[in-house]
Amino acid sequence: MEEYIYGQHPIEEVLTRDPGRVEKVYFKDGISREKTNSLIVMLQKNKIPFSYVPEAQLNRMVRDVNTQGMVATIRPVAMLDFTTWSKSMHNAGSFTDKPVCVVLFDELQDPFNVGAIIRSATAFGVTAFLFPKHNQVGITSTVMKAAAGTVGVVPLVSIGNVNTTLRALKEYGFWVYGLSEKGDTVLNKEDFPRPTCIVVGNEDVGIRAKTFELCDTTLSIPMDNNVDSLNVSVSTALALYEWKTKTNTQ
Repeated sequence: MEEYIYGQHPIEEVLTRDPGRVEKVYFKDGISREKTNSLIVMLQKNKIPFSYVPEAQLNRMVRDVNTQGMVATIRPVAMLDFTTWSKSMHNAGSFTDKPVCVVLFDELQDPFNVGAIIRSATAFGVTAFLFPKHNQVGITSTVMKAAAGTVGVVPLVSIGNVNTTLRALKEYGFWVYGLSEKGDTVLNKEDFPRPTCIVVGNEDVGIRAKTFELCDTTLSIPMDNNVDSLNVSVSTALALYEWKTKTNTQ
């Protein structure tokens, strides 16, 4: 099954970071040269083919989105197996030789949230993203659009049962944090002294009860003006900024 990314900025980001993933770019017939010049230079430099097609063809590739008149077919980013990845990281000492943070998605459904989290978390230097196999948005074209070319910069790791994965991480020395308006610790009071796993819960119901119980610390974000919660991608970005700030000074 082919995978797509659309829009000028996301395509340029992938071409800059990993041009080998881009197989071909399709431009809408009649698109202005002003919009395509910079992209075409990058495509020609990397010997990547492109063509002009009717807008209807772009719409068949990625439905109900604003393509900005351009769609690229790309090679998918491979998901790593959790057991293989974690053992390799542990054996190499990679869980302890520098500040480490993994983000575990707990049944997120909105691809825009997943993509936004991937972008901000990549910017803050996380180590990996952990994706459950069930009831979780995977890497779709919408996720890649929202992530603006950052999908694949940080390893994507496929996991089975969330709670089993958390127990395994704890055996490797991780401290598990859950983000919740009911959290028992205010975010800016936490120092993140150990390898960190941040659990990000579902947009509507948050972190599931059994998973919430497995969190070593639950983090809340103080808010004013009777606002009781933030968008999950915003909350995650704030938590990761705090982790980055605290661990950079240790």
